[in-house]
Parts: sequence; structure tokens; C-alpha cells
Amino acid sequence: MKLEDIKDHFKAILDDEQEVRAEWLDDLKFGMADDQWPESLKRMRENDPDGARPCLTVNKIPVHARQIINDMRQSRAAIKILPVDDKADPDTAEILQGMVRHIEHVSNAGMAYDIAAEYQVFMGMGYFRIDTIEVDALYNYQDLIIRPIRNPFSVYFDPWVEDHAGSDAKRCFVTESMTEEAFKAEFPKADKIDWDLQGVGDTWVQDKRIRVAEHFWIEQIDVDYVNVNGDWMKASKFEKSGIDAFVEGVTSIQEPQLMWQKLNGQEILEGGSEGMEKLGKYIPIVRVPGEDYWVDDKRIVHGIVRRAKDAQRLYNYSVSVNAETNALQPKAPWIVAEEALDGHETEWAQSNIKNYAYLPYNAMSEDGQPLPPPARQFPAGVNNGFVSMLQMADGDLQATIGQFAASLGQPSNEKSGIAIQSRQRVGDIATYHYPDNMSHAVRHAGRILVDLIPHIYDTDRIARTLGEDGTAEVVQLSTTQSGEMQDAAGKVTNIYNLSVGKYDVAVSTGPSYNTKRQDAFESMAQMTQANPNLWGVIGDLLVKNMDWPGADEMAKRMRATIPPEILQDDENGESDPQMQMQQMQQQMQQMQEQHQQLQEQAQQLAEENEQMNGVINGKMIEKEIKEMEAQLKKYDIDSKSEAANIKNQLDQSKLGLDAQQLELQRFEAEAQARLGMDSAGIQANGNDMMLQQMQQMQAALAQSTEQYGAMLAATLAEIAKPREMTIETDENGDIIGGVSTPLN
Repeated sequence: MKLEDIKDHFKAILDDEQEVRAEWLDDLKFGMADDQWPESLKRMRENDPDGARPCLTVNKIPVHARQIINDMRQSRAAIKILPVDDKADPDTAEILQGMVRHIEHVSNAGMAYDIAAEYQVFMGMGYFRIDTIEVDALYNYQDLIIRPIRNPFSVYFDPWVEDHAGSDAKRCFVTESMTEEAFKAEFPKADKIDWDLQGVGDTWVQDKRIRVAEHFWIEQIDVDYVNVNGDWMKASKFEKSGIDAFVEGVTSIQEPQLMWQKLNGQEILEGGSEGMEKLGKYIPIVRVPGEDYWVDDKRIVHGIVRRAKDAQRLYNYSVSVNAETNALQPKAPWIVAEEALDGHETEWAQSNIKNYAYLPYNAMSEDGQPLPPPARQFPAGVNNGFVSMLQMADGDLQATIGQFAASLGQPSNEKSGIAIQSRQRVGDIATYHYPDNMSHAVRHAGRILVDLIPHIYDTDRIARTLGEDGTAEVVQLSTTQSGEMQDAAGKVTNIYNLSVGKYDVAVSTGPSYNTKRQDAFESMAQMTQANPNLWGVIGDLLVKNMDWPGADEMAKRMRATIPPEILQDDENGESDPQMQMQQMQQQMQQMQEQHQQLQEQAQQLAEENEQMNGVINGKMIEKEIKEMEAQLKKYDIDSKSEAANIKNQLDQSKLGLDAQQLELQRFEAEAQARLGMDSAGIQANGNDMMLQQMQQMQAALAQSTEQYGAMLAATLAEIAKPREMTIETDENGDIIGGVSTPLN
């Protein structure tokens, strides 16, 4: 592009924005620099013939501005990458999103967003930019970076854009002021020449500083595409790919291409048509407006200061007048007869500046007439109109900005928490267009990055990504292949080709990841306190959200203690009813096997009982009874544990085992009573009596054992019967219960 055409474009932008930029500057001085008194009024008050009058400034606007800006800092917009066409891969989208996070991290993009938000809120327009930096000169590796623009007046943006973020901009200028030494070092062959623009009162060479300008513009260029095996791809990519394929056709279409130059007053210093394909299709300057609208074919862009000026000026005037009135308010004068002060003039002249213990006066006149005692004449009170004016100005200031006392954390008329939150929400809604426009800007920045990444990462290389939780990883990028690749050692690596497929950008606004993690921890902690059993289910997630060193390792170890079926449901995303039924059937089979073991053990007990019938030693009988008691108690405990693990599916079996336990306890009490009775008889009546009683006890014991063995065998036979499982599910297909019934 010719230099004359560039100057014409710059002058057109400047002419269109000249009035707007003057208003921006005035708003910025008013809100940030406390320049709030009109110069004429200020001179009139300071040069008053009766003495200088105060011009106080109590700037209340920054408090409201900081509330909006800090709300945006607490709820940053997060970029999300979405696949668009059938060639786009969700895994590749996740890699792109991780690369964007990494770019934001290394760039300290939050600072760029915050600086843009400052100017957006105060004067109505902020900017930030996407740039590149060299990370490896040997391999010519570059990385993308997000930079702040600290002086928004250095940007001359396309004033005819329709998108708030400026995605449809056709051109943009960004100026930079350099010292003569820096200019000569960077451009040794260039001359320091000022712009010769008629009607433009802006000098580019001043005080040993030289301004240069970056010029961005969009051109429609012809791009050749080839049809390779039914798929269209750029001819330049096809030539570099080395693919030996059949070309079915060639076509040319027009696409937007970003162009760039750097210039001074009279010559182009850098830039041209070579290598422009790496610049993408968007102007890398992102626009962040406050309130942006059109009135009568005129674009109006401003922040919160514009409408708050009059209310702020009224507040300043009221404060100044009130202070002036109080300062000039005289002390109460004395009303006294002149004769009463004869001889005491000094004391009374100093009565308003000194504290005398008493003030003498003449009570009688020269002719002997009594004189009235001195009395104070109090002035009129402070005019309440000034206080009302202050309150009115403060209320008007809040109303024009849209933020009230509750939004600023100040006490208000609202008493209940709901009422306070409602008033805060009103303030948030009234200023919501500021964070919403910032979200649009961040989304456009994401589109620029997604468009530039394939151009910047145009060689086979390693790239860094950053997860939402801050974990850093490295991925292998390629320009010719993608998918899983296996090296000579057998190691499988995922390789990603970022140039394949189309991707779009969305944004989500909310608390930071650390804030959300803390909230999750507090919620889960409350759940586990209410239901301690949940600790065995979500304990690893609870520990993972703790802000501790080693919390992740502790979570891994706790995860190993969680039942596999819970982890399986967690990994699958939802519980499979068929899988649940299979698990319950397996548990039923295991229960039946355990019951079979109980049958065998009961048979063994019966055989041991027959052997016990031939034993006449009372101590041996007592020992066998205790062993049988312990075994039967163990069987009862095992049965109860298994019944609990299958969620009460074997309630009928448990009832049978409970009846068995009761019979066992009755048997134990009877046996112990008889044993105790017989032992006493043995000691009292000698051997004959002992033998007789022992025989009777042995017979009773054999009969009771036989009865209990028969009952136990019947119970176990009932449990061992084949059973039918009926599964109950809810409307979503999730299992909520089940009933087990024996088959006839």
C-alpha cells in the first residue's frame, strides 16, 4: 500500500474520532485525575474579591468503578474451544484449549484484561493485543503472547466496526513513542520526519522523541485449493505435506488476509507482502468498549463517568459551600452596654480567643443606674438545605451509575439478607454490560489465538498445555499426521495436527478454579458431616479439593480403599442396571455358597455331637458346648454381614438366622443350668449319684442337640434353595431396590 493512501486512512479515522477522543480524555481526567471543577468556575471562586473560596473535590466515582472492575477480576472469562466440522477432533480441541491457557499464563493475560477494563469503565474504551515472541532463535520457534495496551489513545481503531470486540475491523493504527537513540538503533537508515497531514494537530517529532506507527489492514487475497481424494485443502499445505495422492480439481477463492507495516512520517520502515500468511485473518487488536451505541448516525462510546459528572459536580459544590459556611461562621458576639466595659476593655476584647475564669463588668452607670449584664447573641444555625443537597447529590450519583449502597457493602435501608441481595443484584444488572463486553473481547481473543496457532506452530515440535487445575503437560505437534504413534521402544504417543478441522470459541464466566475447588470442599465436608457413610464414597474427592501439600497423593491412596463397583460407576458416568443385576446375582451365588459351607459345618457338628454322647467327663462336655457356641455365633455374624452387603435382599434368611440365634441362646442357658445343677449333685452324693445324673444330662443334651441340628439343617436348606431376583428401578432405569423369593 502506498504511503499516501495510508495517510489518508489515518486522517479519516482521526477526523471521525477526534470529538470522541476529546470526550474520552475529559472523562478520564474527571474520574481518575480528580479534575472535576470547570476551569471558569474554579477561577471565579479562587479570585473572589472577598477572598478565595474553597473548591473541594470528594471523588466518589472510583469506588463505583473499582466495584465493577474487581467483580470482573473475581469472575474472569474462560476460553473454551469447541469442534465445528467433522474433521475437528474433541481431543484436539482440548489440546488447543490447554495451549490457550498456557499462553494466558505465560503472558500474564489477567493484567492485560484488567488494564483494558480500567479504561473501559472510566472512559469507555480499552484495548489489548495479541503478539508473538521468539523463544528459540536456532529453530525459529515463536510463541503467542497477550500484551496490555497501557495507553488507549495510541490506538486508532476502525470506527465503523459493528462487532463490539472489533472482529470485523478492516484497519487499525497503533502508535509508539521512541527516543531518538532507540529509533536510530532499530532503524539506522531511516530519517526522523514528521507527518505532513493538513488539519491534524498532532506532531510526531517532539522533544527528542519520535513516534512510529504500526498499520494493520485486511485484504481479500486469492487462495488456491486442490481437491485431494475428495477433500479440499490449501495448495500451499498440499505442496508441503508430501502426500502422494490423486488431485481431482483446483479452484481459487478469496479469503481475508491480515497485512502489516511499520512507518514513520514519510517512509515505510518494515513490512510487506512476504510472510503475511502467518498473521492470520484478524487484526490482533481487541476492542473492549463500555457503553457503545449510535444516535443520529453518530457513535457514542463512554464509561460510567459520563453520566455521573453532573451529580459529582453538585456533590463537590455542596461540600465546598458547606465547608465555607462553617469556616466563616463567627463565634457568638456579646451584647453589652458600653459603660459596663469601662476599664475592662482588654479582657472583653479577648473573650473569644482566651478562656478567662471570669469577665468583670460595671454593674452601675455613672449616674447610679443599674446596667444589664452582658449576654451572647447566638448566630443562626447551619442551613439544612446544604445537608439535603449533599444527600440528594449522593443519591443521584448512585442512580446514574446504577450502583447503590448495598452493592458497595455499605449499610442501607434493607434489613433482611434477601432484600440486601436483591438490591445488590439490581446494581449488578445495571452494570452487567461491562463484564459482558469483556467476555465478548476475551472470546474474540480466543478466536484470534485459534486462528494463529496453526500458523505459528507450523513445524513438528513440542508444545506446552495447561489444565484447568494448573497442571502443565507437553504434547507432540505435527503438520502431516495425527493419532497414536508407536516408537521403536514400543512407547505410544499421541500426535496432534492442529491444522486439520475447524474450531470455534465460547467463554464461560465464573469464579476461578481455586475458588470453585474451595466451594466444592466446603459442600462435600458438610455432606460428610450430615452422613458419615459418604466418607467411604467421596473421601478421595474431598481430599483432592483440600489446599494441602500432598493432597493429590493422599487422594490417590484413599481412592484405593473405595469399592470397585463405585469407581466403576464413577468412570462410566452412570450406573448400568444390567451390571447391577449381575453384581447382585454374583452376591447371591456367593451367599448360597457360604450357606452350603454352613450346612457342611452343621453336619460336622452333628457328627461331633454323636461322639460327644459317649463322653462322660463333665469338663469335656462343657468344653465342647463352648466351642459349639463360638462356632454358631460366628455363623450368625457371617450371615448378618452378608445380608447387609446385598442391601437386605435376604431379609427372610436373616429372620431365620435370628430365630436360630434365639433357639441357640435358649439351648445354651438350658445346658449351662443343667451342667451347673449336675456338678453340684456330683459333689454332694458321690460316684453313684454322679454317674446317674451324668447319664440323665447326657440324654437331655443329646436330645436338645438333635432338635437344634434338625432346625439348623431346615433353615440352611431353605436358604440354599434356588431364588428368583426381582429388581425394582426408577423412571431413569436406576436400581432402587429388589426382592428375592425362593423358587417352588
